[in-house]
Amino acid sequence: MQIKYEIHKLENVHGEGNRKNYVSLRTQKPMDEEHIAEVVEANSTLKKGDIKAVFTEFRQIVINQLQQAGRAYLPGIGWLSVKAGLSPKAQQSGYKITGKDISMQAIRLRTEKRFYDEVAGDIAFAKSNYSTKSVKYTEEELWAKIDSYLTQHRFITCPAMQSQFGLSKQMANKWLSLLVAEGKLNKEQTKQFIIYFINK
Repeated sequence: MQIKYEIHKLENVHGEGNRKNYVSLRTQKPMDEEHIAEVVEANSTLKKGDIKAVFTEFRQIVINQLQQAGRAYLPGIGWLSVKAGLSPKAQQSGYKITGKDISMQAIRLRTEKRFYDEVAGDIAFAKSNYSTKSVKYTEEELWAKIDSYLTQHRFITCPAMQSQFGLSKQMANKWLSLLVAEGKLNKEQTKQFIIYFINK
């Protein structure tokens, strides 16, 4: 089996006329819990019900470890760790920060080298036969559209970038990351979305 890919481009990166290429993978739907249990059952002496019970118990162990220690180990795969951040008001000068001002922002995965090497050793890629490429913009063209959008809206999100400007999710995220890195936009994590504001 091969993972299908497309090559996407960002034009005029940093306003210097440079072009940057990005690989976009067309990933497929992974096996669900039921299918995994069936495969394990077929290749072991365990019954599917017992396998699913182990999944449930292991999931709870991982949750407990993340909640209590901030890290959890996935045997043979790697480590999960909690990424935390401060609320916007905690950034104010003189504000007394408490635990209530800190919230989980993401769960990170750091893989073991052996696991990474085993995956990388047999992975293969093939060019996709059809395209999902975004509308192409120079940075100047897209920034003009975002600037105009933000004169009528308080902020912009990745889904709004996709619907308003004909971008794929991947390209919308790449443009937003680039504009944040250049200082044109600021971003803030809410419970539902990451939102982006003009950097004034």
